[in-house]
Amino acid sequence: MNKKFKKYGLIIILSILVYLVIISPHLILNKPLVNGVDVLKQSYMFESTFDKVITGIFSSGKINFYDWNMFLGNNIYASKTFFGLFDIYSVIGNLFLNMDYLAKTLILFGLKFVVASVTMVALLSKIGIKDRYSIFGGLLYSLSAYLILFSEQQFFISFYSLAPLLLLVIEHFLQNNRKLPLIFCVFFLFIDNYYFMITLSIFAFFYYIFRYYILKESFKGIIKKSILFLSLYFIGIFLSAIVLVPSLLYILGNSRVGSGSNLGLIYDLRILINNMLSLLVPTYLYNSLWNYDLMFDLPYAIKQCFLFIGTGSLFLLIQHFSIKNKENKANKANMLFLVFNIVFFIFPLLTSAIHGFSEPSFRWTYITIMFFVIFICQFLSSDNVNININLLKKTVIIYILLVVAGFFALMGYINDFSFTTNQYNYALLFISIIWAIVFYFLLKKREKFEIIFLILSIIQLTSFATFQFYKEINMDENGTYEFIDKATHVLEDKRGDLSGYLDSLSPDQYYRVYVDYNKLYWNLSQNMSLIYQINGLMAYDSTYSPSWNQMNLIMNKEDYHEILIDDPILMEFLNTRYAIVVDEADLPVGIQWNLINDNYRWLKVYENMQFRPLIQLYSKIDSISNCKVDNCVTKILDTVISEEDNYEEIKSFLNEGTITVDYVNYENNSLFTQFNSTTDGFAILTLPYDEGWNIINNGIKKEPFKVNGGFIGIPIDKGDNYLEMYFTPKGFKLGAILSGLGLLLTFSIGVMEFIRKRKSNN
Repeated sequence: MNKKFKKYGLIIILSILVYLVIISPHLILNKPLVNGVDVLKQSYMFESTFDKVITGIFSSGKINFYDWNMFLGNNIYASKTFFGLFDIYSVIGNLFLNMDYLAKTLILFGLKFVVASVTMVALLSKIGIKDRYSIFGGLLYSLSAYLILFSEQQFFISFYSLAPLLLLVIEHFLQNNRKLPLIFCVFFLFIDNYYFMITLSIFAFFYYIFRYYILKESFKGIIKKSILFLSLYFIGIFLSAIVLVPSLLYILGNSRVGSGSNLGLIYDLRILINNMLSLLVPTYLYNSLWNYDLMFDLPYAIKQCFLFIGTGSLFLLIQHFSIKNKENKANKANMLFLVFNIVFFIFPLLTSAIHGFSEPSFRWTYITIMFFVIFICQFLSSDNVNININLLKKTVIIYILLVVAGFFALMGYINDFSFTTNQYNYALLFISIIWAIVFYFLLKKREKFEIIFLILSIIQLTSFATFQFYKEINMDENGTYEFIDKATHVLEDKRGDLSGYLDSLSPDQYYRVYVDYNKLYWNLSQNMSLIYQINGLMAYDSTYSPSWNQMNLIMNKEDYHEILIDDPILMEFLNTRYAIVVDEADLPVGIQWNLINDNYRWLKVYENMQFRPLIQLYSKIDSISNCKVDNCVTKILDTVISEEDNYEEIKSFLNEGTITVDYVNYENNSLFTQFNSTTDGFAILTLPYDEGWNIINNGIKKEPFKVNGGFIGIPIDKGDNYLEMYFTPKGFKLGAILSGLGLLLTFSIGVMEFIRKRKSNN
């Protein structure tokens, strides 16, 4: 017990020290860690949403499924905000760290860095790796190029730090027949981030088979054991179903699922060369050059392949797979598993498949890094295996040739590449070659210099990581804590000030707000409207409702990740009432604006004099199929744009008339409005269509139609209408039932395990 305490105490201390070194540029220069778009655009939003949900639970005792402030209103429970609502680090940060978000980011990143080291040490120790090498492996994992690069996307690193836990519980199941840890780990990781866990689950089953063969030295009994393994795995999935089912049903409606690009049978040569180099050198240091000049025409996620875990570690990996022992079944299994991984790096269809058949992505390669670390530490921990000097010599020569040839092969794709103006890149090449030579001489006499080799391996990775963090620091005034504090408080000092001011101008109405974010936020983030909790016209990535995909069709536009609505027809359709700008010239044209405040925190507030309430009566109809030929945006103010299947039914409801809206009240998961119609007819509410809505008009349940670009349409009555809307995410009830079943099964297994243990002890 004392030995185990020392081991984990040592890895915690070492990882904290290494982390302090790599972020020292930020600490010394007093610069915030904001070197990635998602840190600003998404994580801020996740924090504000999480705070809102938690506040709602404590104030009303109910879960807030719906957020009226997100782009046009959205299902926050199942949308991409999921990553912020259920991520364990977000929970820790929001519940226990009452401090500035950017300072909190540094602390939580440090926690993830340490946890990544500790979880990998635990896994390696369970596999049977000696303590010295398991500590080395833990640091390799936390200093990998993947973690360093994705420090700009913190929710990726959250899962990365926890991923070894799944392999750890599989080891416990195989070696000790422990069932409950497997169930709870699967549950925990699916809750934390289903996006990554689905991919990891695919590889986890193959890891289970791979390790079963190594431990048992045959496949005897594997079917019976595998049935039990899969049963426990699915019980863990059942436990998470209350969150997982609504999320999967939501994400399946997203246009990115099933929309993979046609990248051919195998990857573009640039991608293959880049993948190779990502193993040989820290390509994140070349990232800006290669992304923007070399691979600008390729999907973003395809460029994100970062496998580097040290030059010396790579040499050990090659030594591991060169062991010529025909009786070594473990090494054969390792080789087979490596080949299985490599196949995914070659064929786009496979990487697309594990990415939801959307754009191919290499974000899953943290799994490859885990196995590389395991293989390297297995080699180091072997008592009867020595360095093959002849192979080592060939490896170094080939390494140098591949690095130089690969680099210049990629540079050849850049039209304006100059051999005389790339001193920075040449320096990186030279440094990589020097490191290779140093590790060659250290490994040549491993017995004498092993400790030096291990230390220098960590120093190499730490120095590269530190330089990367320094390189990405924004040195101008926009990169200071003071600037970001101003930018995040342009519209209010504390959360709720702005919405309170606007609500006082428009009591009992639902409205939306236009903000010129380029001027107001200095391009800091398009999603600041979410931080301010205003009903803005901006959105980023998958944080908007999938029903918006129909609007893309109406506008004859491809799917895009960033949205800023400034089209006057769309703004009128979407009940835009206010605009907040620096100057009148910044207002969208085509709308009748009236200045109502010329000094709101030095900004100007304008009101749209053509404001349309949330619900409108329609008397004309057209088919959405016609929008494939003509842009239908010009029709959406007075024409129902219907799907083919509902065309005739909706047409039967249409009548000429007008609506007068008395009030619109909304909060949490419900909306109430009262209005008077001069006729029976068909009305459109400009809220995104979602099957989670339960709509009742004058006491009668109404089935909504998806119309006018993914919004809600319903038949209404002549005279007074009292409309009630209640939101529960689609799949929530099914998920709750499955989670209840999972809980019952878990309890039953726990009782049986307890009884079995007592019997065995007696």
